[in-house]
Amino acid sequence: MENQYVKGKKQRPIWRWTLLSAAAIAAIVAGTVGYVVHASGLKPNYWPTREWRTATPEEEGMDSATLAGLFDQLDGKHLHSMVIVRNGYIVAEAYNHDLNASSKVHVLSVTKSIMSALAGIAINEGKFKGIGQTIYETFPDWPAFSGDDGKKQLTLQHLMTMSTGLAWDNTNEKSTNEMMGTDDWAQYYISQPLAAQPGTQFMYSNGSAHMVSAMLQKRLGEPTSQYAAEKLFKPLGISDVEWPADPSGTTIGAWGVHLTTREMAKFGQLYLMQGNWEGQQIVPKDWVELSTREYVTEEGPDGDRRGYGYFWWIRALDHTKDPASREDAIFSAIGSGGQRIAVIPKYNMVVAFTANNSDAFFTNELLDRYILSSVKSSRPLKENAAGQALLKQKIGQFKQTSDPGSPPAEYTAG
Repeated sequence: MENQYVKGKKQRPIWRWTLLSAAAIAAIVAGTVGYVVHASGLKPNYWPTREWRTATPEEEGMDSATLAGLFDQLDGKHLHSMVIVRNGYIVAEAYNHDLNASSKVHVLSVTKSIMSALAGIAINEGKFKGIGQTIYETFPDWPAFSGDDGKKQLTLQHLMTMSTGLAWDNTNEKSTNEMMGTDDWAQYYISQPLAAQPGTQFMYSNGSAHMVSAMLQKRLGEPTSQYAAEKLFKPLGISDVEWPADPSGTTIGAWGVHLTTREMAKFGQLYLMQGNWEGQQIVPKDWVELSTREYVTEEGPDGDRRGYGYFWWIRALDHTKDPASREDAIFSAIGSGGQRIAVIPKYNMVVAFTANNSDAFFTNELLDRYILSSVKSSRPLKENAAGQALLKQKIGQFKQTSDPGSPPAEYTAG
C-alpha cells in the first residue's frame, strides 16, 4: 500500500518466523470491507465520549448465561476488572472489591499500542516523514551512531515491529532494569550492539517503544504525554491521564499510562471504528489497518499462534491459524499481568481486562470459551430473565473478591 506511512527508505522484511505473502496481504486488505460493515453496527447518534451506554447481552445478540459461566473460571486468575462492549454498548462490566468504574490502573504495555496510535497521528501531521524515518535522522549527534552504518539504518518500522536487531535480554527484565538505571533510556537502548541484521529477527524490547517516544518528543518539542492528551485522549473524553517520564524527561514509551477499564474500552472502540470518533478521523484509517496487520507469526508449544503488528498483537479467531483478514482476527493491546484491550471486528466487539496474572495471555481462554461463544446473532435475542439474573449474581459475587496485588503493582516493565 503506497501512502505517507511507507515513504522513505525501503524496509527489509522480517523473516525469522513467517513472511506475509502477496496473497495474504491482498486478503487482509480485502477483509477490511467486511470490517467496515460490522463496524457500522454502532448505534447512530451515540458515541461514548461523555459516558458509555449499557444494554443487556440479549439486546446485542449475546447469551447472558454463557457470559455468566466465565465467572466460574476465575479462581487463581487474579482478574481485577472486565468491560465487554458490543455494538457500542456495555453488555457486561465487573470489578473486584478493590476497583470500580472510576479506578485508573497502570495498563503497562498497553502503552505501546497507544504509542503506535501517536506515531500514526504524527506521520499524518508531517512530524515523521513516514514509517521509514530513521532514528539517526532525529538524533544525528548521538555517539552510538559514530561509524556504525548498521544503526543508522534503523527505522520506525524496525522499532514498532521489534526487529531492530539490537541486543536485548528479557531474562528477569535484565536489560529493562539496566536501562532504568541510566539517565537517558533511549541512548542506553541505541548503545546496545547489533545482534542481528535489522528487519530479520523479532525481539520484544521495552527499549524499542521508548525510542519511539524519544523520537516523537524530539520532533514535537513537547512531551509525548502532552501530545497524547491533546490529539488522542481529549477527543475521546479521557482526561487526567498519568503517564510518567524517564530521568531525561522523555515520556516512557513502553509503559506508564494509567486508565480506567472503561477508558481502555474507548481506545479499543476507536480502533474498531478504524480511527474515527464522532466523525473526526483521530487516527488515520490507513494507519489503523497497517498497524494491526500481522508482520511476524509465533507458534506456541500448545499450537496457539499469534502475530505482531506495529505494537499490536494479532490472533485469529481460530487460534491455530494465521488471520487471513480482519474478519477472522482479534487484535489486542496487551500488558504484563493481563492488562488487555481486545478488538474483535467480526463481532463488532471490544473487551478490556485488568489483572495481575503471570500469564499476560490468560484472557484468551475467557474470550474463546465464554465471551465469543456467547455471541449468537447479529440481531437482538429474546430476553432471558434467568440468564440475566445469573449474570448479575455472578458479577455481584466477583465484587466481593479481592486480590493482594490489586490494583496491579507498578511493574518495572510491561
